[in-house]
Amino acid sequence: MLGEGVADALAVAYQQPAELGHRLAQLAGHGSHIVGHGLDGPVLDGDGHVVEAHLQLVEALAHPLLDADGQVGRGRARVRPRLDLLGEGSGTGLDALEAGGDLLQRLSQQALLAHLLVNGTGEETVDARGHVHPERGYRRGSFRGVIAALAGGVGAARFLRGLLEVCDQRDVTIVVNTGDDVVLHGLRVSPDVDTVTYTLAGAVNPETGWGLAGETWTVMEALERYRGLTWFRLGDRDLATHLYRTHRLGEGATLSEVTHELAKAWGLGLRVLPMSDDRVETRLDVEGEGEIAFQDYFVRRRHAVTVKAVRFAGATEAHPAPGVLDTLSTASRLVICPSNPVLSIAPILAVPGIEAAVAARRDDVVAVSPIVAGAALKGPADRLMAELGLEPTVVGVARLYAPLAGTLVVDEADADLAAAVGAEGVRCVVAPTVMHGLAEATALARVVLDA
Repeated sequence: MLGEGVADALAVAYQQPAELGHRLAQLAGHGSHIVGHGLDGPVLDGDGHVVEAHLQLVEALAHPLLDADGQVGRGRARVRPRLDLLGEGSGTGLDALEAGGDLLQRLSQQALLAHLLVNGTGEETVDARGHVHPERGYRRGSFRGVIAALAGGVGAARFLRGLLEVCDQRDVTIVVNTGDDVVLHGLRVSPDVDTVTYTLAGAVNPETGWGLAGETWTVMEALERYRGLTWFRLGDRDLATHLYRTHRLGEGATLSEVTHELAKAWGLGLRVLPMSDDRVETRLDVEGEGEIAFQDYFVRRRHAVTVKAVRFAGATEAHPAPGVLDTLSTASRLVICPSNPVLSIAPILAVPGIEAAVAARRDDVVAVSPIVAGAALKGPADRLMAELGLEPTVVGVARLYAPLAGTLVVDEADADLAAAVGAEGVRCVVAPTVMHGLAEATALARVVLDA
């Protein structure tokens, strides 16, 4: 117990005072009780009021401290080698490492509250006067399980790359669509899972947004000699992923286990979860042809055919992958990435239990519209929505997501539709959503986390 009113389960776990001294970020009390130098930042007094103080901070923080209500503070911290605390009537600076025990004793006697004022998502510090100090940020938070994201392929992967710029990977769990998985050449291919993995590992082909950078195509060229199936291009190094996945599945591993192994092999610290370990297949009823598989529609026919209906074969018998429902029920923020609502997000929601779990957290769910000014930036989302009788605008997206998401982020090009989005019962946040590169993706991630 650090002072009065602080129930700090994470901090108390550190039984050595000196060890705890490493992790104190800001000390809160009456401003007159704290004198030092360094960060000019907001702290809370014993009544919970914000006061100004100059604090010298300590080494990097491993865990957030919680206040008496179990809430993580909203300020941000910076690494410093010393903590200088001058208690009332004292003129002595304390070194946190050498005098941790004395420091804790003073805290308890003087009823100073220890708060970690970080939200785990920023690279900047805002002081009590509202001034931003970008160089003083605690770059990545350490509060686990904060973000859960529902994701498709390229658009989601680009957004998630920005998200990892403002969040610790360990704080992020991604639930990925597997409705477009396909078996080719006897190999199990999971396009969206692989696109997310390659992108977050910094290995994706930047020109296409899928596949691996610097890929070669020797196997496909050899297949062309035999007039084999080459309309779905698999690069030589990409084939290794599918060979490994197929081999492990054949050994009895689940898709979740294999996905974890692949993410780990690419050096990722976040959790990438398939929506289900069971086979769910997106199928489309195409005018003049009948029902075809997703990849036949999307790649072979380049989505240039009219769709009359979409269904997710096997969804009603499927189960959410291990960890999916727990993540959706406990994450502090749920994000619906800017993916195709019909072909990427709907398959995830079709797995029994997932839609209900997201809807139960509606106030914490933020969706990003993949439609900008009435058009999809990539893929057939706008045309497909129109073909299925859905309005291909941000209002149509809001109507689709209204039962699930309390907030929808739309691009500035659709600012004039903000009121119409609100009329659907969804709070509208207007911000730049077109991601030309990492900077735009990072800025969009900040908007989503702050929404």
